[in-house]
Amino acid sequence: MSTLRSVFTIAALCLLLTACGNPQPSLEKDLDTAVKQLERSVDGGQGNGILRMNYVTRFSWDQLYIFGPGTTAKEIDQALGFQWKKGEKLTSKLEKNEDLLVFTKEDKVIHYVNYSGHGNFAERIKPLRDDQAVFQRVEEKGKTVIRPVTSFE
Repeated sequence: MSTLRSVFTIAALCLLLTACGNPQPSLEKDLDTAVKQLERSVDGGQGNGILRMNYVTRFSWDQLYIFGPGTTAKEIDQALGFQWKKGEKLTSKLEKNEDLLVFTKEDKVIHYVNYSGHGNFAERIKPLRDDQAVFQRVEEKGKTVIRPVTSFE
């Protein structure tokens, strides 16, 4: 009986540690799937032509920031309103067609993803609230750009 209890305890701890470490390990893949669906809907397929970030994420957040290659630690910290030590290291590794999406809640980074899938997200240092993070696909200079709907107003 104690062996069974030990196995159960270890399994529960593993699940807890996994859940706390990364609330959505498949976020980059989920984003890429959503962007592909967005491209298909614009090209006459099913869908409404918008991507709602709060439909893609499976964790709670209140602000989204999008940083591009070459963004400095100072720029990231100014945008976030607090120091985030991982920021510069992550943006310094970004390639030309990659974006760093940073999700915060109550002034803490709760999740981030290095996105290198279909299209590029338009860099967005000003935060988007979870209810404002709605995107459309546009073509700019022959490239697919995923831009917040609010930037068209």
